Amino acid sequence: MKSSKTYKQIIGTVIGLATGALAFIFVNRMLYPEAHLEAEGNIFYKIQKMVNEMNRIVPVQVNETMNFDSIFINRDNTLSYNYTMTKLYKDSVDLINFEQQQMPTLIHNIKTKESLDLIRIGQVTVVYRYYDKNGELFSTITISPDMYMY
Repeated sequence: MKSSKTYKQIIGTVIGLATGALAFIFVNRMLYPEAHLEAEGNIFYKIQKMVNEMNRIVPVQVNETMNFDSIFINRDNTLSYNYTMTKLYKDSVDLINFEQQQMPTLIHNIKTKESLDLIRIGQVTVVYRYYDKNGELFSTITISPDMYMY
């Protein structure tokens, strides 16, 4: 009889520990999802890490008329780049011409640049936002995965 009670205590302890461990894992993943993503090598985590590194060095002057201001990633798998056109005003931009000139270059860069491998692997939608000299948004160009995947 004594061994039956000991056996039940051991089984109860094992079940209790297993239940506690599962509850801990569930709560941990709910409270700290980034740690879970990092552990599994999740592409979103890698992109977020890249975004954090890039945001440490901005703003960066891309050329004499453009500054790269910031970048961020949303949970909906959208990466957003923000640029300021330092010599343009919103009202002076031929928006159709601007977007027609930018679109092929942006798609080509995503398709070919090694530094953008994570975007291709994650099939991320990329949004480019352009602001004028006064900080007013004048163009948003969205590149979806079907536009850059071979």
